[in-house]
Amino acid sequence: MEIVSNDNTLTSLISEALRKGRHVTIRARGGSMGRLIPDGSLVEIIPSEQRPRIGEVVAAARNEHLFIHRVIDTDEQIHLKGDARPTKDKPFNTDEILGTVTRITTPRGWTVRMDTATAAVFGNFMAWWSKIRPELRPLR
Repeated sequence: MEIVSNDNTLTSLISEALRKGRHVTIRARGGSMGRLIPDGSLVEIIPSEQRPRIGEVVAAARNEHLFIHRVIDTDEQIHLKGDARPTKDKPFNTDEILGTVTRITTPRGWTVRMDTATAAVFGNFMAWWSKIRPELRPLR
């Protein structure tokens, strides 16, 4: 998911709210996260209290763009990738990671909690899959 605001206002407001410790719910646009976060889903984001872990879905900001993608690797930087994208994003610095996605409500009303053990196992599988099978057709 990538949300683009022409004037940077939306991304700035979301960033500021998360940095102040507030929870944020946004309507996601785009298809980069495939079936997990369909276009139009409501996504709840909480501030990051620690360095993101592999498999987590996080919100990250760069310039006027807000990304909601999965962490597929970490080193000095954080490597993100949309589940339905064939390539990973340019690496993010830790200060560009705004928060962690904890709940997704799809346009059809299905709610997925991302703060459960099952979600962690699934997230780790998706991160592993993204790294070892980039040449295969992405999951949609």
